[in-house]
Amino acid sequence: IAQAIREHAGKHPGTVPADLLRVADEALGPPRVSWQNKLQAAVHHRARLTAGMGDFTRSRPSRRQPCLPAGAPLLARTCRPQATVAVVMDTSGSMDENQLTDILREIRGVLRTVAAVEFIAADAAVSATREVFSTHAVRPLVRGGGGTDFRPAFKLLEKRPRNRRPGIVIYGTDGYGPAPAQAPSWCKTIWLLVGAARVPCTWGTVVRVPPTASAVEDEVR
Repeated sequence: IAQAIREHAGKHPGTVPADLLRVADEALGPPRVSWQNKLQAAVHHRARLTAGMGDFTRSRPSRRQPCLPAGAPLLARTCRPQATVAVVMDTSGSMDENQLTDILREIRGVLRTVAAVEFIAADAAVSATREVFSTHAVRPLVRGGGGTDFRPAFKLLEKRPRNRRPGIVIYGTDGYGPAPAQAPSWCKTIWLLVGAARVPCTWGTVVRVPPTASAVEDEVR
């Protein structure tokens, strides 16, 4: 169906709604970023920065505990640190349909690695925020078309209580806009740059997703 939609759009330009074309492009193209490896590395980074986080926990006893006699010491259970993920999509007027489709495709890749993400749509201000489990829930939230400012999304998340802030923030954008002067200390930031993008600041991890090439990662300060 997706292939038929694209073929019809090519033969009859202007007859297929942009949202339907975006769905077809997303269905036909796989994510270009290995998000499993990317998010695992980011989680380990956050775990090292979080005081008291380790490989064992006594909040959930070991499964062997019931086999021990009464009064035996409490056995710790092994645990693997995880971090919550927020994905911010730049919905400003400079983002075209191809760039939005590229970001949606990568969100689908993120959701294959984690069960859910907090999705935030923002141009010069935050227009939508919701926990999503699939890209089907993302599409109705993609609205905006104004100017570009990366700071409101970070301010929104920073105002929350510490236990409700995401450990990883993925910001999908073309990079044209003002960013916070300093990297947030409470999260690991990944700039997901699409199209002919510029690096928005001198901090964070930059992942480029060109339209016709493989993703290229570039670490910046």
